[in-house]
Amino acid sequence: MLGAERTLFVWEEHDNFRPIHDEPRCVWIDRDDREIGQLVGLATRLIDELYHRTTGQRPPTAGINAAPSRRDALRERDAFRALALAD
Repeated sequence: MLGAERTLFVWEEHDNFRPIHDEPRCVWIDRDDREIGQLVGLATRLIDELYHRTTGQRPPTAGINAAPSRRDALRERDAFRALALAD
C-alpha cells in the first residue's frame, strides 16, 4: 500500500448477478504495520518454499561471503524469489 494511512474497501453483494442493495457497501480500514509485517513474513516463507520445490535448492541467504552490501544481498535474494514466481 506504499505508505497509505488507510484504505477504502468497497464491495457490492449480488444475488443471481443482480445487486442486492442500491449502493455498494464500504468501510475504511486503518493501516496495521504489525499485520503487514506478518503477511510479508508469510509471503517470504511461501516464496522460499516455492523456490525450493521448483529448483530443489534452498533459496540463497545473505551470509558472510555474500554480496558486499546489504542492499546488494537483498537485491540478489529478491531476484531469485522473483524467478520462482515467473511461471
